[in-house]
Amino acid sequence: GHGAGCTCPACATLATFVRPRFFAGQLLTDTELRLLEQYAVDKHRLHNLHLHGWGVVCGLQVLCDDCGNDVKVESGYAIDPCGNDVIVPATTKSL
Repeated sequence: GHGAGCTCPACATLATFVRPRFFAGQLLTDTELRLLEQYAVDKHRLHNLHLHGWGVVCGLQVLCDDCGNDVKVESGYAIDPCGNDVIVPATTKSL
């Protein structure tokens, strides 16, 4: 287990999250809504990294094009090392 003060890469990304709280009749501004959005994004990244880890989830096969010097990346989904979703919706070709 990881104790208090652990500085391994997995624990170094941990932070305290403060969920915005609202009350009836509160006037919400763009600031409160941005805080709520940032909270949701940060929690999703934490979930991705610490429950699933990073890497290719499905697809994203890299293929050499037989007809030239092109490289194709097939559609797919991955999680980057920061916990962000990486989605390639269609096969792409690169020179």
